[in-house]
Amino acid sequence: MFQSYPPHSSITRLAKCKDQVSTSGPLKQCLIIHGEEPSHFFKCIFYEPYEIDDEVNFLYCVDSILGQDLHDVEPDILLYYDLVVFPLHADLRSNEKFITKLKQLASEKRIAILFLRGVHVPLALGYLVDPRYADYADGVIQFDLTVFNQLCEGSEILPKLRATHQDVFVAIAEHPELPISLNDQYIFCVDKPWLIYEPSKWYIIANCEGDRPCFLIHKEQRVMFTPWYGFSHGDYFAHDLVKYFCKYLLGEHLAERESKLKSNLFLKLENRQLLDVVIVVDES
Repeated sequence: MFQSYPPHSSITRLAKCKDQVSTSGPLKQCLIIHGEEPSHFFKCIFYEPYEIDDEVNFLYCVDSILGQDLHDVEPDILLYYDLVVFPLHADLRSNEKFITKLKQLASEKRIAILFLRGVHVPLALGYLVDPRYADYADGVIQFDLTVFNQLCEGSEILPKLRATHQDVFVAIAEHPELPISLNDQYIFCVDKPWLIYEPSKWYIIANCEGDRPCFLIHKEQRVMFTPWYGFSHGDYFAHDLVKYFCKYLLGEHLAERESKLKSNLFLKLENRQLLDVVIVVDES
């Protein structure tokens, strides 16, 4: 259910749809839990709410809250949102209630989490085992077309990204090791041993500085790392990578698996195969 106003006085509404519009899917609500980022940070392109002339946009509203203010808010506030974004300087400040709730909702696939660089929150939530990134890397990425094509299977969103930047993807197909410049983006990457789950638990879409992952999606949760903090600096490929993949993360990632689980559960209910509950009738 869409909220006309932020669900708590500590939360600021940055943007909202002017009108309810017809889209190809339900609009989503986003919460940014931030630190002391510079003001220009919140002009990141994918924070824009849905506009009729842009079928890629998918947000109904974007709210924000300073991480240190979470102590005045109950963790159930997260249930109002579909996407939680942690920018560069975000820090949960050992807020165990929110950390526990975020872990629960992520494992249940009830919420999507996006990390735009930073280390404190990924470490607190258990996605990193070392509080360091190889930060400010060389400004280029090596895109793994095999992984991207795998994610494109059954997706309606990602093939549109490929069509929009056909020249880039053709060049990568012809030269798989081709470094893709992102116009001096602030790139970070992660050494594989720093991921608490082995690399096989992640779709590693792009690497930086050799074999260091910088663009990752978790295979079992709606969790994603981007290689930069989202501000496009005029680079439309970087701009669209974040935007299209955010929509994919919310609308399509793991959706097929969830659908199969629900179908299997329904079949078991129909065939009376659920044995977790035993009903005992006292006929005395």
